[in-house]
Order: sequence, then C-alpha cells, then structure tokens
Amino acid sequence: MRARLARAAYEEIAEKGHSEFRTAPVVERAGVSKGAMQHYFPTKDLLTLAAVEYSFSLSAAASEHWLAQPAADDENLVTLLFEDLGSYFGDNRFWVTLDITIHASKSGHLAAAIRQRITEARRATYSRWADRLVALGWSAEKAELAVTTAVALHAGGAIRSLWAEVDEALKQAWKSIILDLR
Repeated sequence: MRARLARAAYEEIAEKGHSEFRTAPVVERAGVSKGAMQHYFPTKDLLTLAAVEYSFSLSAAASEHWLAQPAADDENLVTLLFEDLGSYFGDNRFWVTLDITIHASKSGHLAAAIRQRITEARRATYSRWADRLVALGWSAEKAELAVTTAVALHAGGAIRSLWAEVDEALKQAWKSIILDLR
C-alpha cells in the first residue's frame, strides 16, 4: 500500500505540479482510504518525500539497463553514461523531482530531507559508473570527477532545454570534455 501511495503521489505531481499537489487525489488514485494514507504518511511532507523516492527507484531501474551494457573502451563507456544521464535528465523523473525541490526550498525541513534523499539515491548509480571507468584504467579521482562533471553538464543541459535545444554538437563537446579528464 505504501508503494501504491508513493506512485500515486508521483503521478499526481507529474500531472499537476507540486504547487497543485493535494492528498485527496492521491488517495483516490491509489484506491485507499484517507486513514490508510495517514497511517503510512502522517504528513504531506512525508508523502512528498515518498514521491521523490519513487522517482529515484524508477531512475535506478532505468540506469540498470545502461550499466549492464558492455563497453570495450572509454569512448563507448562515456557514450553509455551519457545515454543513461540523457534518459534521466530528459524525463519526468528529473522534472518532478526538480519541481518538488524548488517548492520544498521554502521549507527548511523538507528541503534538507530532499537533498539528503537525492544524494543517497543517485550516489550508488554514480559510483557504479565511476567503478566502470576505473576498470578501464582511470584513476578513482578522475573517474569520480568525470561522472560528476557529466552529471552537471546534463543537469545544465536539461535546464537549457527549456529555451534552446541541446544539439549533437554540444553533446559531442561534452563527451570530449569528459574524455579529456583522463
């Protein structure tokens, strides 16, 4: 039931935005009573955090596809990393979490909890990408820097996509930046 409520909260925020987020439609969408929702999530903030966690569970599952792909060299592995990051930062999973984060920044408690969850949720995936670079001969420090830089470039590209397309030439420049870190 907790998972159904988290998914329903995520879907409501994806459809209406966090500013219009209400618990009654979540209860209806999940097919549970208001009492059941309050048992699992006594506050709206806790339900919001569950939506963030649900978003990251979707992201982790999607990343598994890219992490499982073989890579014979640096360029191939960076291409897979970029596919993974592009699928995340171009998807509702990123935009819903960003929407929640922006609105939560007005609440110190919720903002801190979201920051913690975001850090925890993506750390494992990013560490696995860094480990794959290390397996190809990168130093651990350079591999971590490469993944962190790739994430920052894609996050910035997602925001940039609000007013301009992120074209292939720009993506190729990003790959060159990452490969030059070695």
